[in-house]
Amino acid sequence: MDSVAKFEKAYKCREMREDIYAMTINCCSLLYTEKRESELKTSSLFI
Repeated sequence: MDSVAKFEKAYKCREMREDIYAMTINCCSLLYTEKRESELKTSSLFI
């Protein structure tokens, strides 16, 4: 394998990792937002 192909492979791998990282963060923030919204809904029921 020449160095260009090796570099492209490493770059693609890094890109994939960053995508997965971004997706994980989005997923976590979505879950957090939903949790906060449901907490707000339940707390507003008691007011």
